[in-house]
Amino acid sequence: MLAEPLSVEPVPAVADAYPTVPTDGYSAPILLCINVTDTTVPSPLHGVLVAQLAAAGVDFHTVWGTGKHTQLNPQMWTAIEQFVARIQSSDNP
Repeated sequence: MLAEPLSVEPVPAVADAYPTVPTDGYSAPILLCINVTDTTVPSPLHGVLVAQLAAAGVDFHTVWGTGKHTQLNPQMWTAIEQFVARIQSSDNP
């Protein structure tokens, strides 16, 4: 199926760049709504992202759920409403 091993460029560079999310340089807060049962983005990747954001000093809040990818639970909806209110109040002192 593959003529070259996966360790031969450009595969490692492309694979390394593909699943990454910037973890620093944010000037505004971030809300993460994460489902630990997500099979599209597995939980170990969520854990790495959270750790990297914390290490970079990013202002973020995480709400955990048990749904599928992009599924929001009531706690997530509440967090979104509170997050939007927080952002709107900081934009209009």
